[in-house]
Amino acid sequence: MRNRALITFDGAGKALALHESDRLFFHSIHREHWFLFVVDIVARKFIFLDSVYEGNLPYHMQIRDMMVNFFIKTWEESNQRRIGLRNYDIVYPNMPKQIGRDACGIFALKWMQTWASRNPMQRVFKMSDVADARVRLAVDILFSTYNTNEEAKRLVKNFKWR
Repeated sequence: MRNRALITFDGAGKALALHESDRLFFHSIHREHWFLFVVDIVARKFIFLDSVYEGNLPYHMQIRDMMVNFFIKTWEESNQRRIGLRNYDIVYPNMPKQIGRDACGIFALKWMQTWASRNPMQRVFKMSDVADARVRLAVDILFSTYNTNEEAKRLVKNFKWR
């Protein structure tokens, strides 16, 4: 995992110096549950967005320090500019929670698209948005230019709705 992280930091840093980014997003999974780990460089915060667990619960107590320390160590080993990561706050914003156990990945994806930690007026993704988000993601994947299955696209386009 360390080598993959170093390669990722190096590759991403070629497109834009990482310290010049506003935020870095990391989809994370632990015990079959997805959440979002955000490094907000501008706000100087490590942010955990989770649709099930609060930050003071054992789930996050086990992984919080590990993730933050691993990120800092990888940042330093990849020779990124020093930006005072050891002084960043760790934050668990109060986020809408999911109902059931199968929406955490959708929440994490949508938060990657919409999260802005310094925008109090941001639209908050919630459980009632999950069904529409699933359909939209499926449509986006099906009709992506990278999907070369033209027959599947044709079948959906020509589907007769009752």
